[in-house]
Amino acid sequence: MRQIVLNILIAFLWVLFQDQGSFLFSTFVSGYLIGLIIIYILHRFFGQEYYLVKIWIAIKFLGIYLYQLITSSLSIIK
Repeated sequence: MRQIVLNILIAFLWVLFQDQGSFLFSTFVSGYLIGLIIIYILHRFFGQEYYLVKIWIAIKFLGIYLYQLITSSLSIIK
């Protein structure tokens, strides 16, 4: 949880340090990507697993769950 909050904070700081008059989503995304790289390099100091690994596992679980739900529904219909 701390890693994702830190990543969002890095992205907002990136937006603030850019010399632009308004908030641009593309600047936020580039700051978020820079934050991902920084946190990946430093994640061993957090004492936690890199948070994108957990998000990837959750996405895979959701995909498997939806696949099983759809196939079981189709088998009940037949």
